[in-house]
Amino acid sequence: MFNLILLVMKIKLVVLAGVMLVVVMTSCSQDDGITYSCNKEIDRWVKSNLDEIQEMTTVEFLEFNDVATQRAVYSAFSIEQKQSVWLNKIENILQFDWTEKEREHIESLLLVIKNSDFFGVKDDVVKDQFYLAAYKWHEYAEEELGWSKEIIYAISGTPNEVYKKNNLLQVSIETQKEQPSTRNPYCYCIDWHNYYDDCINYGFTLHCVRDFNMCYPEEACGWFWGMECNGQCA
Repeated sequence: MFNLILLVMKIKLVVLAGVMLVVVMTSCSQDDGITYSCNKEIDRWVKSNLDEIQEMTTVEFLEFNDVATQRAVYSAFSIEQKQSVWLNKIENILQFDWTEKEREHIESLLLVIKNSDFFGVKDDVVKDQFYLAAYKWHEYAEEELGWSKEIIYAISGTPNEVYKKNNLLQVSIETQKEQPSTRNPYCYCIDWHNYYDDCINYGFTLHCVRDFNMCYPEEACGWFWGMECNGQCA
C-alpha cells in the first residue's frame, strides 16, 4: 500500500513538472527574442500587452498618435490584423478622385494585401517576390502615372489615413509626432536605392541615413511596412 501511494505521488510530481514546463515555455514564447521597438519602454509595453494587441482592431491601432508606437504594435500584429490595416487604408485612398489608370493601379494593391505570405515571416523567396512587386508598382507609379514620392508614400508607406489639401494627399497631422530635427534613434526608415522614402512623413528635408550599428525592428519600414529598416531619418 505504501509503495502504491509513493508511486501515485511520483506520477503527480511528473505531471506537475510537465505542466510547469508548458507554462514556462508559453511565457517565453510571448517574447521569442523579437525586438518590437528599439525604444525599451515601448518594447516592454508591447511585450507585456501582446494578448490585448493581438485582439486590437484597425480603428484602435490608428488611435496611437506616434509612429514609433504604431510600428511596434504593428510588428506584433497577426497576418490578418496587418492585412486589415492596409485594406482600410486602400478604402481611404479610393474615396478620392482618380483617373481610370490611377484607380486601377491603386486597386492592384488589393492583390498584394491579400497575399498572406507578404505579411508573415518572409523567407528569401517571398522576400524577393515582395521587393520585386514593390519595385514594379513604384516604377509604374512614377514613370507612367507621374506620381511623386509623396503620393506614393501617402498611399503605400503609411497606414494612417490621408486627406486632400490643395489637390495633394497629406498624412493626417495628428500622426506626425515623430518629427526629428536631427537623427532620432526611433525614427526608422529604409534606404532602398532611392525608390522609397519613409522620411517624407516628417515634412522636413530629411533623408534615410544608413547606420548598421543601430538597433532596428525586424520589418516595419517601406512598402506596406514590410521591409527591413536599415536607417534613421536625419
